[in-house]
Amino acid sequence: MADNCVICGSGFAYHNPDSDPSWAGALRIVRCHPRDSKVTITGLGYRDGHDFFVRTDPDCSVPNESSEAELEQHRRVSVTGDLSKTRLVFHEFCWSMLLDHMSLSTTIGYEKNRIAQALYELMLDLPQGEPWGAYFGDFCFGKQPTEDDYSRADPSKEFTFAIHGRSTLPYPTDQIPLSTRSRPDRFSQLPIEITYHMVSFLDLPSLCNFRLSSKFIASLCSRYRLPQEFWESRFAAEHEMGFVPLVSSSLPAAPDWRQLYFDLKEDLRSSSQNLHLRRRRRIWNCVNDLRQMLTMLLQQDHNIRDVHSVRENPPLRGLVATRKAQALSQMSSTRKSLQYVSLDPQYWGADMIQLSISTITNNSTAYICGFRVRIQNGTDIGEVVSLAGHIAPATESHISFKSSDDLLHVRATVSSGGLLGLDFQTRQMQDQMIWKSIGQLRGLPFYSDIISLDARANSRVTGIRVGFDLFKATSVQLIEDIGHRASSSRLG
Repeated sequence: MADNCVICGSGFAYHNPDSDPSWAGALRIVRCHPRDSKVTITGLGYRDGHDFFVRTDPDCSVPNESSEAELEQHRRVSVTGDLSKTRLVFHEFCWSMLLDHMSLSTTIGYEKNRIAQALYELMLDLPQGEPWGAYFGDFCFGKQPTEDDYSRADPSKEFTFAIHGRSTLPYPTDQIPLSTRSRPDRFSQLPIEITYHMVSFLDLPSLCNFRLSSKFIASLCSRYRLPQEFWESRFAAEHEMGFVPLVSSSLPAAPDWRQLYFDLKEDLRSSSQNLHLRRRRRIWNCVNDLRQMLTMLLQQDHNIRDVHSVRENPPLRGLVATRKAQALSQMSSTRKSLQYVSLDPQYWGADMIQLSISTITNNSTAYICGFRVRIQNGTDIGEVVSLAGHIAPATESHISFKSSDDLLHVRATVSSGGLLGLDFQTRQMQDQMIWKSIGQLRGLPFYSDIISLDARANSRVTGIRVGFDLFKATSVQLIEDIGHRASSSRLG
């Protein structure tokens, strides 16, 4: 994989000292020096035969050998598990587009070295070999392109469009459709400006679903009724035309965004028009998928703690790791950490605890990525006493455990990529069996299964040990107190 750009998957053009390098010939390397956990990025360089030559100074923007700046030579090697030997190579254009996308899509400015560090950790954590579809939800970054018809197209080429002046009204209020339902449509009671402002934030799949919710909305949001402001929003970084580099000075005072949108759609469908535009869109899509992963890494404000063995962790002495469920994938990946989550309220000195599970969604599949345990006093949620993995509060779902509950059985929903859901069976004081579910347990995606984990006889589950890759949970194992004996009245 290191022979190709880790961002877009394309190869590198051979160096020609007699001409300016093409976009595919200018490259950079992220490398980790021996005995150093931090990575650094090089200046511009080029490929010559079986080697990469790059400038040591990261600020050097001269890729050819005519510069007097110091050169580094790197052999073209595959990514390995040895940090000191791992190098990531990518096109300068792809790197610049990634930085641009990160700055446009987040409100926090990240340093280049931090982004490079996150990129390095991500690529090092990928399973050896392809495909990665099951691992990252079929994200497309770093995949070798199959299209050959535009392999030489330059995505950095300047774009010129025949942008027409505005020909439609900002809000076609004189064409408001009437509701056809016998009862008034709730959406028809909203001011039309509010409705159009709302849809400008939706991506195309969400807009299609929104139109299905109401005949009034379906008519109001037709191609010819949507205002220019909506079509302009399609060129924002988070929408489908965000890859188009529109220069403000080249636009009319009031461009016809709808006409521009459909002109570009037509050009992109053509096999002979705007090949450089199709190349740019492909790289932008790769960067967009990659950015989601990098942003998650960069936004974490706590270190992931690795517990390799329950016997090595003082709070876990006297406990035993028993049955285990893990992702169904046969591909080996780098395990980022192994962490213990205590589900015993007595351990925390509480009558009740709340377990919150975070998820990360990759290509419509929600994987468990983090655990948070908090003290619960009735309806009041107290302090956080335990963290594991990556916490995403906006995605959390919650269940509670009482000190009187005995945790006897866990069902884990696993797919080829990781954990999707957990189902806990507890026995309460009245010997009543209760299932407490969290995550996805029904409507499972392809190549997934539910694995049952039973506690041993005369023992009690006190927690779970969770294995994580760089982003999500990939395994769960029961931690039991084998010295625990329930009272005879509760042994049933």
